[in-house]
Amino acid sequence: MNFDTISEKMGAVANNRYLTAIRDGMAVIIPVSIIGSFFTILLNLPIDAWKAFIQPYASMLSIPMYYSISLMAVYCVFSITSSLCKFYDLDPVSTSVLAEMSFFYFSNCSKRFKC
Repeated sequence: MNFDTISEKMGAVANNRYLTAIRDGMAVIIPVSIIGSFFTILLNLPIDAWKAFIQPYASMLSIPMYYSISLMAVYCVFSITSSLCKFYDLDPVSTSVLAEMSFFYFSNCSKRFKC
């Protein structure tokens, strides 16, 4: 295969609007991921003296971890939907809210309603 042929195919994949929206949406949540990872490491260092020192503050320090790492899928849905709205010239806020509602419905659908 020719290098030009490979670069054309890779360029077509790189310019795909859906893959670009996923890339841009995931790039937006990198700071949230870094903050959550910092608190996860801070709370789970495998040093006994550190665990004893951090124990009284563990519940307070776990709040940023839960609101960043545990809600990562919610942030991803919102940011990817907002990025995709730029390609279609849609309102990013209302479309992202609808995407979040769909996400919450389908993530609990099989447990509650036997979908």
